[in-house]
Amino acid sequence: MSLTTNRPQMLHTEQIGSAFYGRSSDCIWYLTAIDDDFITITFRLVHIEYDKDFLRIGYGRNATLATEVMRLTGFQAPSHITFNSSSLWIRFTSDWHTQWLGFYIAIQSSPIFGSYTFRYLWCVNL
Repeated sequence: MSLTTNRPQMLHTEQIGSAFYGRSSDCIWYLTAIDDDFITITFRLVHIEYDKDFLRIGYGRNATLATEVMRLTGFQAPSHITFNSSSLWIRFTSDWHTQWLGFYIAIQSSPIFGSYTFRYLWCVNL
């Protein structure tokens, strides 16, 4: 996903039928901000299976454990966080067993403020 404007964009798990995310999901999004801006992520909902399903965030353009800076699981997340980077990756993985509501986050490229126009992206089962 290229953050070509300073407007927030929405990222969330796909909800199938009963409003829970799918089993055995493995989704990666690469984010690039314009003009070397910082990237701010606002967590509106994180509701994933504790210690089995993960929402990971890292620096750069290669989704590896070496570049990972944040790993969320369960129901707790900060309200928002600004990363001192213009390039991030986000990876959501789930196991085959239990599903919950998933996650819903807003992503914004920011040196300063932007307007609030949203674009939606989904995680699909592979």
